[in-house]
Amino acid sequence: MPQRPDSYDILNISTLEIARQMTLIDFDLFAKIKSTELVNQAWNKNGAKAPNICASIHRFNLGMYNKQLDTTIILSGVL
Repeated sequence: MPQRPDSYDILNISTLEIARQMTLIDFDLFAKIKSTELVNQAWNKNGAKAPNICASIHRFNLGMYNKQLDTTIILSGVL
């Protein structure tokens, strides 16, 4: 019987699977960006005109504070 998602132990999940899931989240945000959001740096002037770029920037900035996870994935050598 498969485990329920709330019973997973993060320490028992492979770094490759964590990297995959992070990539899927990043791609989902990237795929939502519309070309109009790229015009004249709309994300700097009014975040409402570039919500998907702002969401991507926010996600990137969150990752900057999680260097331990990034380092663990890179050093695992499975990628």
